[in-house]
Amino acid sequence: MVRREIKNFELIYGGESYPCSVPFSVKSVLSAEGVDTEGLDGQISFESDIYVDDAALAMRNFYLRVRGLDRAAKIYIGDKLLGETDGVTPVYNFDASDLLSKGNNRLSIRLDSDTENLLYAGMSETVEILRFSSAIIDTASLSQQHEEGSVKLSINLGLIGDPTSVRAVATLTSPSGQLYYAGLTKGQGSITVANPLYWWPKGQGVQNLYRLTISLYGDRDIEDSVDIRLGLRTAEKGDGGSLLINGCRVLPMGAVYIPDGDPDLKITNEKEAAIVTAASMAGYNCLLIPLGAPHPTGKFYEMCDVHGIMVIEEHSTLDTSAVESIKHRSNHPSLCLIDLIGEGDRSDDTYRLSSVLPDMSIRELREQPTYVGMPSLPSMKTLRAAIPEEERGLFSYSIEAISDEGAIRVMLLSVAERYPYPADLSAFAYASALASAHKVGEVIKDARLSLGGSGRGIFYRIADREMTVSPSAIDCRGRWKPLQYYSARHFAPITVYADYKDGKLTFSASSQRKIDCIGTLEYRIANASNITVYKGTVDCEIGSMTSSVIHTDDIAKYVSGNERDYYIEYFIKEGSFTLGRGTMLFVPEKHFRFKKPKIKSVITGADRRFSITLSSDVFVKDMELDFDGVDVVFEDNYFDLTSDAPVKINFTVTGGIETSYHLKDLLQMRSVYDLT
Repeated sequence: MVRREIKNFELIYGGESYPCSVPFSVKSVLSAEGVDTEGLDGQISFESDIYVDDAALAMRNFYLRVRGLDRAAKIYIGDKLLGETDGVTPVYNFDASDLLSKGNNRLSIRLDSDTENLLYAGMSETVEILRFSSAIIDTASLSQQHEEGSVKLSINLGLIGDPTSVRAVATLTSPSGQLYYAGLTKGQGSITVANPLYWWPKGQGVQNLYRLTISLYGDRDIEDSVDIRLGLRTAEKGDGGSLLINGCRVLPMGAVYIPDGDPDLKITNEKEAAIVTAASMAGYNCLLIPLGAPHPTGKFYEMCDVHGIMVIEEHSTLDTSAVESIKHRSNHPSLCLIDLIGEGDRSDDTYRLSSVLPDMSIRELREQPTYVGMPSLPSMKTLRAAIPEEERGLFSYSIEAISDEGAIRVMLLSVAERYPYPADLSAFAYASALASAHKVGEVIKDARLSLGGSGRGIFYRIADREMTVSPSAIDCRGRWKPLQYYSARHFAPITVYADYKDGKLTFSASSQRKIDCIGTLEYRIANASNITVYKGTVDCEIGSMTSSVIHTDDIAKYVSGNERDYYIEYFIKEGSFTLGRGTMLFVPEKHFRFKKPKIKSVITGADRRFSITLSSDVFVKDMELDFDGVDVVFEDNYFDLTSDAPVKINFTVTGGIETSYHLKDLLQMRSVYDLT
């Protein structure tokens, strides 16, 4: 087989020609040429030349392989229609043998002016010219049959050309380097993997990925080949909001992700990489693609495979093209569940998908689930970059312009429940983001302690696409809000929570580990000066994948009358390792009598990797660290200082290169005390 790529095109619009190279979109090309894209109208086409010589004409088959075309289009060679795409099916192989002649042949991919979001139409992958004498691979379908101690991987190829003139060989390489081979008869065959290395979600085990290479051999050469990365795992619906992955109960914990569909594919890939990386750093094991959102790129699923991020997709209808699109992504072990949403009997849709993808887990829902979210302002750094100084007030025109109806009212009420009235916009941004994190935390706590009985541990949403007041954990400039840091605590393999009612202190724990925890619960009552009033220690056992109350204590005689001055600090330890910790106030922060802290800080490090060591003489609640003019991601932030013992926080500089000496001068710190 001879394969040649077509990467360079001309975008034809309004009688003008604009050069472009894959990947590209209509907007990225026209914007780069300074063309006004407002009210874009009229036909657009992507065109290139295919040169054919005598040797090419002598080949038995001449096909065009079209991938990455995300809109419906008609494809012509000269003035003859080659075929049509639907914008969903990922790969097309068109027979061009009868339409090509010697010399230059004009390839034209034409988009209609009625195409939705025409500006965002484009191509993410090159068009390939395939010249072959025997056969090529059109489709490759896989299914897994799991038995005790082994997995049978079935392979089914769709071939174009003469299947009797080729032989297909599949090679499977395990993560440890072990090789498995299988010859495919008429494109079908199987490989049995003994003692398989499973793919696990984050926090459950290793994300083992196998590599499957399928080669199609002709008389002398390899006619075609395909490489597939796959994970061996089962995914089934569990009770409530949980899933069964490889037979183990897993609670989906993460956020809704809405891809922004940026017309520049390079930017899209960078954004998707940043989102998945941030999710992994904060302990997410799941991202949910909501109904109506654009689908992420293949790179997104590849990264989720590597990081152990389960993907749940919501769909309302499953026509043939939608099923083909899901089928194309189904080899990714990260795609664990399809939520099929809508009223009425959905058995036809379920059957259509399950008949093509028997391994796919499907959950039928009458209504689209809602996920908790509380609006908050973006980072003050982000606001300063977009809001004029004279407009930096909560009720200013500029702030209202980036707020949905009612968002400011919701923020005011949520802040008023917990915090003193903030003196300025910066303080309000801090308080509103903390209030949002607490609200989401309450729902995640219920999901964890009910093991998914109250629903999934998913909130709305992980990141913003634009400057806005929103419930996101990351703002439009990639800056982490308190919710992102709080999520890392709520999504930890083992979490412990404290509650106080009628004089009773109750500790509950939730485990997402596959092994039991034999540990120790340590707790104390302390005052605002961090002086211990009462402490307790108790051995506890937290079973694998369980949730339970682990200890209760009557502390009324210590707390009564001192609710505004005392707080609880608690730890779960396994040996010398701290698995989880937390603090609890007996009153809202606005009523607690904080003392003015004296905080000492030391910064060390170089080459973007630094650490800051902090200590305080009194209790500090929700300490926020930041650097003026420098963007960083902290190992932890919005944390409490509960003793004068030094606390070390590692961080990475993501914007600007500074020395520890310069960073010291740029350090900014505040806590809830600064709101009082």
